[in-house]
Amino acid sequence: VLITPKKVYNYLFLTNQLVVYPRKKARIEGLGLSLAGVSGLKGMADDDRVRWRLVGEKTTPAGPVYVLEGVPRDPEEAGFGRMEVWVLKSVPRPYRIRVWNAQGELVLDVSWVSFARVPLKRQAFFDFPPDAEVIEK
Repeated sequence: VLITPKKVYNYLFLTNQLVVYPRKKARIEGLGLSLAGVSGLKGMADDDRVRWRLVGEKTTPAGPVYVLEGVPRDPEEAGFGRMEVWVLKSVPRPYRIRVWNAQGELVLDVSWVSFARVPLKRQAFFDFPPDAEVIEK
């Protein structure tokens, strides 16, 4: 998934399809999660569609984390019922994201086990397979 200011590119490797959405309507295929408000920590705090609060701290193998909980004002519009974002205290980057649907079922649980910065040029992010079927939504 590649998120730009105006569009979201979702490459589905199983079908070799590149689905391109306007950012305001973007969703993760198969989960129904909206990507419209995805951004950095400041962007999360400035987005009034989700109420964020610090629910505590936890200890992880990577070190202590803050646990933030987001509850959307309109779960139907947001595409989720509740979200947890675990942020490392030592380096402000995500460690884990957990998402529940409006029925309270856990639908996404992603943890970063390795994190590295690599020097990439902007175009490298857009290097999808040349034979991918492009679908504009």
